[in-house]
Amino acid sequence: MTKYVYTLVVISFLMFSCGNPAKEENKQVVEGLNIPKPLLELNSKIESNPKNGDLYNERAKYYFEAKDAASALKDIQMAISLDSTKANYFLTLSDVYFVMGSSGYAKAALEKCVLLDSKNVEGLLKLAELYLYVKQLKTSIQYLDKVLKIDINNPKAYFIKGMNFKELGDTAKAISSFETTVEQDPDYYDAFMQLGIIAAAKHNALAVEYFKSAILLNSKSIEAYYSLGMFYQDHGELNRAIEAYTAILQIDPKNKNANYNLGYIHFEYLKLYDKALEYFSKSFEADKKYYTAVYMRGLCYETLGNVKAAKADYTTAIEINYGYQKAIEGIKRLEK
Repeated sequence: MTKYVYTLVVISFLMFSCGNPAKEENKQVVEGLNIPKPLLELNSKIESNPKNGDLYNERAKYYFEAKDAASALKDIQMAISLDSTKANYFLTLSDVYFVMGSSGYAKAALEKCVLLDSKNVEGLLKLAELYLYVKQLKTSIQYLDKVLKIDINNPKAYFIKGMNFKELGDTAKAISSFETTVEQDPDYYDAFMQLGIIAAAKHNALAVEYFKSAILLNSKSIEAYYSLGMFYQDHGELNRAIEAYTAILQIDPKNKNANYNLGYIHFEYLKLYDKALEYFSKSFEADKKYYTAVYMRGLCYETLGNVKAAKADYTTAIEINYGYQKAIEGIKRLEK
């Protein structure tokens, strides 16, 4: 499974949690105590009603969002010990186990959830994601089919189906699923990104519209701007590629990939070697292991006649990646 798919799985688990203790109003602390006010209120309710499993579940979710998995686990286990028949408790338990890296326990908790409530859409979706994660794709799709029997308009179910079909290599069905996703939810950023990625791989100009739709939904998306820039660059639309990469630098001035690609365009196509050198320098400063960036800076120096600086950069590239052939050939050229 790709890193992108894994990220989607993690994000979706986090998105299912309720409330948000990170909100500004929840940052208040009781005078004299280092305890946020919402947590203090939950503590007080639990003290007054220690046999109420719902309160422990609520506090577990609070701890979960506060990234205190150990406390969250303790509370949700207490909730389940008080009442093991509530499916939503096992949803919370699965979230906690997943962020703790215990995917097997998370899966068991989800299976218990849907055993208690066979129409629990949230639990079914999370099981589908987990099976996607471990590449048991047919099982994942089976859970998604169950979701769609309950809620035929569920956009997340169509999106996860699309990811399954993409993993299976069935591009047509993947596209159909992602298209249905955005039909059901026009604000589904990840579906537009997937449609763009597939279209770009096919050199289909629709990729531009998909990436632009993603940017409209998330104007700070470096991923979307970069994908758009790469499509333009690969198809010779250099000015538009420069605009896309420049947009990235307005969000993240030190972005190594945007700086590198701008350097490459200015070196390879525009022949503006001084400007290219600046971009490659910024790229290498952002990542001192980025040997291709320092190599390209060396190539700029060589082209500009600065033999000493070029040799130093080629040497650095070889030190980072021993045996890097292009840098070795560069040094040989300079020593002739």
